[in-house]
Amino acid sequence: MCCDRFPKDVNRRQQWIEALDRENFVPTNNTLICEEHFTINDYQKRPDLIKLTNVAVPSIFNCMENGKQNPNTPT
Repeated sequence: MCCDRFPKDVNRRQQWIEALDRENFVPTNNTLICEEHFTINDYQKRPDLIKLTNVAVPSIFNCMENGKQNPNTPT
C-alpha cells in the first residue's frame, strides 16, 4: 500500500480538502492520503513510474470506523 502527499498547488489542495469533507481539517506539507482513496484512472502509468495524474482528487471513502461504514474518514 502506498500513500500520496497533498498537492502543493493551492487549488488542487483545496479540492482534496473538500473531497475529504472533514471539519476543520488542515493538511500540512507532510500529510499523506492512502492510495485506496483514488480510482485506477487517477494514476498515470509508465514503465518506470506510477503516479497520480495532475487532476486526480480522492473519491473513494468506504472506510470502517467502530465497525460501521463511515464514508468521511480517510485512512
